[in-house]
Amino acid sequence: MNLNKRKIFVALSGGVDSAVALYLLARIYDNVTAVYLNCWDKQSGCSSGQDQSDAVKIAGAVNVPIKILDLRDEYKKKVLQYFYQGYQSGITPNPDIYCNSTIKFGVLIDYILKQDKDALLATGHYARVSNNINEINDFYNKYSLKLNYLLMSGKDTGKDQSYFLYKLAGRDEILSRTLFPIGDLYKSDVRDMARKSEISVADKPDSQGICFIGNVKMPDFLKTNVRYFPGNVVNIKGDVIGAHSGCQLYTFGQRRGFVLKAYKSEPIYVIDKIVKSNLLVVGEKKYAYSSDFIIDGEELFTVLGKKNFDALSKAPVTVRIRNLGQKVPCTIKVLENSDARKVSTTNGTISELTLNINLKKPEFGISPGQSAVFYIGDVVLGGGEIKSVQTSYKKQITFGT
Repeated sequence: MNLNKRKIFVALSGGVDSAVALYLLARIYDNVTAVYLNCWDKQSGCSSGQDQSDAVKIAGAVNVPIKILDLRDEYKKKVLQYFYQGYQSGITPNPDIYCNSTIKFGVLIDYILKQDKDALLATGHYARVSNNINEINDFYNKYSLKLNYLLMSGKDTGKDQSYFLYKLAGRDEILSRTLFPIGDLYKSDVRDMARKSEISVADKPDSQGICFIGNVKMPDFLKTNVRYFPGNVVNIKGDVIGAHSGCQLYTFGQRRGFVLKAYKSEPIYVIDKIVKSNLLVVGEKKYAYSSDFIIDGEELFTVLGKKNFDALSKAPVTVRIRNLGQKVPCTIKVLENSDARKVSTTNGTISELTLNINLKKPEFGISPGQSAVFYIGDVVLGGGEIKSVQTSYKKQITFGT
């Protein structure tokens, strides 16, 4: 990839990671432009105002132009609407995944292509992309999976962000124009480089919380857009043992935020939410572990194609059920009466493919609404949204029953 002849746009967040990504490119190429995405109101009390000021300062320091894009409407429609609807239905949605796929690698990609059809997008993610023919052929020869680009984990396993980027897997039109300049670096190296280069945000704390918004108190953040009501906490026998503030506010594996009538010597965790009855089911920690869950398999099948999908049964596939979670060996099975060839066009093209995922080792707090992301080694294969979870509490936990 000849970068000298292509315009490079760098998504600059105001943090140290994207600042160093910009620095690394700007010191070599003269065709670099920074882009700051304004996705949240500065008056909200979140960090967006300071982040924009930092981004402008960083761009000036490395002598590159910066563009400010107002994407507040797009962010509300594409990310927050999904977020609120998910919580209302009782799942635990992951807005960062949708933020990356629809905003950074959606709206922003569209913007840069309008500036130049050959433009490239760089971000400060800890991830890697490879189109090295030797790596691709080696991957095919080992696992019989043919991919044109390999989306891979970042070298720093403690900061790897490939989980949040899984929707890019198999999307050659995106990966072919994506750069991750710090993907081969460790976080400590990034901060050291920022300090030596006198980048103003070298010691700025990492962002936390919701993408582009930051840390918020979830009940306060949800209350104007999600309806929830106090209800009963029950044990696995159905006995009422306490009260909760609204079952939409809790997630599987959570052990705080609800009130029990009597003291329990052992820790108690959320193991189910029955939204229609506004019940929160709690139990001992052992009930919060599971080895089996079901996902929507349409996305994974579409990304891989039938030949690659069929090859998964013989490949050493692992899965993550949360960001930076361990990669657990698993098997993927198509459920009976589930057929990837059948589609519904009610809301577009939606596959009826449903997959059962069996883990070789139980995982704690697997939550519907989160994503299961599949790997072979460091290579991201794709993923899908978790729909339901099997636990020892009962045969099948499914929301809305």
